[in-house]
Amino acid sequence: MAIKVDDSLIKKLEKLSRIALSKDEEESLKNDLNTILEYMSILDEADVSGVKEMYSPASDELSTVLHDDLPEKFEGSKNIVEQFPRKRGDLLVVPSIQN
Repeated sequence: MAIKVDDSLIKKLEKLSRIALSKDEEESLKNDLNTILEYMSILDEADVSGVKEMYSPASDELSTVLHDDLPEKFEGSKNIVEQFPRKRGDLLVVPSIQN
């Protein structure tokens, strides 16, 4: 079953993403999404018989190296503070993010 992007889906996406699109932008987005979905439809033709389903790319064949998350002393902090352009004692002075 192929998905077709229509005006109602574009309106729903606008609402979900809280954006307002012009008619030209809606039409452009609809065409772009339909082009992408059409291109991705080639996956429907792929022969996957005999391929084991995967629910995650980190399957049984792959393993993640885990380590204990323990605090470590960082020896470079003094060097960072020394090179910072504005400081007050051992504190770094940065621009305010408040109005």
